[in-house]
Amino acid sequence: MPLLGDVAAGEPIFREGDGESVEDMGGSDYALRVAGDSMAPRIQKGDIVFVKKRPDVPDGRIAVVIVDGEAALKRVHHVEGGVQLVSDNPDYPPMLFTRENSDSIRILGLAVAIRREL
Repeated sequence: MPLLGDVAAGEPIFREGDGESVEDMGGSDYALRVAGDSMAPRIQKGDIVFVKKRPDVPDGRIAVVIVDGEAALKRVHHVEGGVQLVSDNPDYPPMLFTRENSDSIRILGLAVAIRREL
């Protein structure tokens, strides 16, 4: 399965990978390496997150979300007029995205498994 690149666990970012691949876990469609610590302690910098493509996820689930072209790994909460992205690390405040403060918001998929690189 392709390791597509890095996904932020912090402010939204995406960096393309170098064609690396990893063994599939959890019936996923692709994998991303975590950059940042906003989802710590459960998900840490350097972990591989396996993602199942889905256009939406239930509230409270961890997903890869594209905001204005940049990817973030966060817990998703649907709110009237937008989406709130929440970190597990309490040092990072929730981020609210609406039509007023962002051009586009799209859920790419649900995090279905995590592998820690030792």
